[in-house]
Amino acid sequence: MKPGHQKIVTHLVCLVAGVCVAGAIRSAAVEQHDDPAESGERVGRRSDPSGHDGDASGKSGGTQQTPGNRREAPLGSKDFRDAWDAIARRTDLTSRERAAMQRKLLEQWAMIDLQSAMTAALEGNWDGDDGGVNSLVPAFRAAFLKNPMEAWSIIQSGDLGLGSALFRWQWVTAVSSENPLLVLSCFDDFSDNLKKAALWPLLERRSTDPAVTEAILRMLRDRPADALTKTLAAEFYKQVKPDGTPAELAAKIATAATEQEKIIALQAFTASLKGQESGLVGSLIGNLPPEFRGDIVRQLLAASGNEKPTDLLDLAIASGNWDILKDPMVAGVEGKVAEYARRRDPIAIAEWGLSLPDRPETQEVYRRAITGYIDRYPVEARDWIMSIPAGDWRRERALMEYSQNALWYKKNQEGAAWAIERITDPKMKGTAINWRIEWAQRNGVKLK
Repeated sequence: MKPGHQKIVTHLVCLVAGVCVAGAIRSAAVEQHDDPAESGERVGRRSDPSGHDGDASGKSGGTQQTPGNRREAPLGSKDFRDAWDAIARRTDLTSRERAAMQRKLLEQWAMIDLQSAMTAALEGNWDGDDGGVNSLVPAFRAAFLKNPMEAWSIIQSGDLGLGSALFRWQWVTAVSSENPLLVLSCFDDFSDNLKKAALWPLLERRSTDPAVTEAILRMLRDRPADALTKTLAAEFYKQVKPDGTPAELAAKIATAATEQEKIIALQAFTASLKGQESGLVGSLIGNLPPEFRGDIVRQLLAASGNEKPTDLLDLAIASGNWDILKDPMVAGVEGKVAEYARRRDPIAIAEWGLSLPDRPETQEVYRRAITGYIDRYPVEARDWIMSIPAGDWRRERALMEYSQNALWYKKNQEGAAWAIERITDPKMKGTAINWRIEWAQRNGVKLK
């Protein structure tokens, strides 16, 4: 590298490292350049009152004032490329330090040659210990905010290959913070997954902004009446409070003029039911078509938090739609039952478990419903289990759960033996015995 270029690189590397901001270095680089013709060309550009740099890309950066108020040539995209390459060659940097310097350089580079900076960022290790490319992408936030449409055109051009996906999300999150309507204008260009994810940053600061919420609702009304529109409407109402009482919103479903309006009304109604008493929920959804009732209960189960999950499960069971409990969207509801039992009333939840029908979909729910009682009150739980009629599937499974809890949580072999001895189903007893052997092997314990 020629001495003049080396000084430019040194200046930039120092600049991004935050240890040197010596503007005079640049003018020295121009005056000491080895190539007289190129030096003269740069001096000529430096004196150009327009301040344009003539690097290969045609892009230019900001100018600096030298001592004596002389205007020096601005840094060009090639200068930043030289600095980028110099950082990569530094052997005295940790991966974290190198990434920090690269981010600072990219922030400035992106302001004068966005596409070159984006391309450079994608050249790095995508799985690096320092976060790889993902740790560099946030450096483009300011440039995306300043030139959002230029950035979007580059991202959509295909020139960045697979890396476009990384920049799309950064573009959405950055531009949404200041210009959500512009992001919405590009919504048709998004993949289905990006559409679902984009509603969150769009509404994060604007959930009460009528201009934004109405624009999103218009977009939903103009979409096909399909599963994606339903998902987008549900995501919308996770952040926007529905306008009306549950009863008023339920009435809008029947009066919807189009299928799109019906989808939106149904999702608004469902959102208004979250946290409501199960009696109110049951009465309001009772007059809806069965497929609507099942979908509402499914969504409420998936979103349930501190409220009593058994009430919603009762609605699901009453609907007779057992597929609800198989739906991945509802996966983990049995864990919510167990958590509620531990925090609130393990005895009542265990008693509720006795009301469950003997079905494959309910067996895990039942097991988790009785766990809290067995864990907190092991002595009383013995009498409760033995009060269940002999041979009843609930008694057999409760004894299996008791044996497991005694071993894995209390290391109580006697308690486990008590439960296993009382299991009457040969297959279930064999399973419980094998579990006890496995526990002993894993814990290096000799069975009594």
